[in-house]
Amino acid sequence: MQIPIDDISRSKARKAYMLVVEDNPDDEALMQRLACRQLPDVQTYCVNSVTQALAYLDGCAVHELPRLILLDLYLPRREDGWQLLQLLKAHPLRQRLPVIVVSSSDEEEDIVRTYDLGANSFITKPATRGEWQAYFEALRHYWWDTVTMPPYYRF
Repeated sequence: MQIPIDDISRSKARKAYMLVVEDNPDDEALMQRLACRQLPDVQTYCVNSVTQALAYLDGCAVHELPRLILLDLYLPRREDGWQLLQLLKAHPLRQRLPVIVVSSSDEEEDIVRTYDLGANSFITKPATRGEWQAYFEALRHYWWDTVTMPPYYRF
């Protein structure tokens, strides 16, 4: 189905949403601040567990689904992050939601399994505030200014 250019322009003007799933309060607060600064037109929701993430997504109308999910792998166990990723990718309305796994881990097993379960990216958490800033600038440029999303994800 082709979408007229006018529909694409209007869709970019709609409110966009991002979901951050992070159980470390310091990392959550930092990501929230950087998201507000780098993505001022994006409403960011933060949750800290698989249960809260699923409850949030269950309450979303299709046009309110997040354009992007940032998922900490260890919630607090990596199996929790993998479980959420698996549930997202098995759900018909959520399977195309882009998921970026953000983790302190750089273990090969974590990276490989994350991609095997359908993650769009795996990022080792930046070590400094400046690196976090650069990460969110790149995130904005790539996921909001560059990528073309399927119609019901264009906000």
